[in-house]
Amino acid sequence: MPTSRQDSVTSKLAGERAECAWDLVKDVSNFLPELSFVVPARNEAASIGACVEALVRQGDEIRVEVIVVDNGSTDDTSAIAIAHGARVVHEPRPGLAHARQAGLVHAQAPILVFVDADTLLPPGWATAALAEFRLHPRMVAFSPAFHFHDGRLLDNVGNAIFREILCPLTNAFLLGLGRPGILIGSTMALRTDALRAAGGVDQAFQFYGEDTMIARRLGKFGEVTFVQRPY
Repeated sequence: MPTSRQDSVTSKLAGERAECAWDLVKDVSNFLPELSFVVPARNEAASIGACVEALVRQGDEIRVEVIVVDNGSTDDTSAIAIAHGARVVHEPRPGLAHARQAGLVHAQAPILVFVDADTLLPPGWATAALAEFRLHPRMVAFSPAFHFHDGRLLDNVGNAIFREILCPLTNAFLLGLGRPGILIGSTMALRTDALRAAGGVDQAFQFYGEDTMIARRLGKFGEVTFVQRPY
């Protein structure tokens, strides 16, 4: 039978091993991304470089990963995305919902942001997005206000009305009815685990309406809303 001294040594060794294992877990977590950007793309060679570059720069403040889902491109979309720092995964089945789902499968961070390939996020956007989720723990998803970086004057005026009046009013109306608020497909930030628990992206909506279905699915897990900031 082990002596009491042996018991003490064994207990001490077990404690040291447990402490080392916990330190290893903490070390690994320090390398995992805090936010995953997923960019569905099909023949987006003209815009994907600038988009990815803006997303990679978000990593100056927090840990991010940038995943470009090549949805059957026949141009240099993948090569350009890789050259600018993205990880590329391929989804041969055509359709935005398929591409979004592929990105969800590969995302490693607790917060996932779907971004269109022609979207340019300003510096500090990701940090502000994480702060938004910390400030509102019941919130599972949001879409931000946005500007056109290449729009005509008429486009910009229309967008200002949409951004400052129509979206906030519609969002408030929906929330008042107890329904999910507005998600806009060009930029959607959400809690990764919530979308997975909701069954992922509805594959029945391959282009128009898949963002609305994401909002409906996520609405069962918390608040879905439109925000004026960050944009």
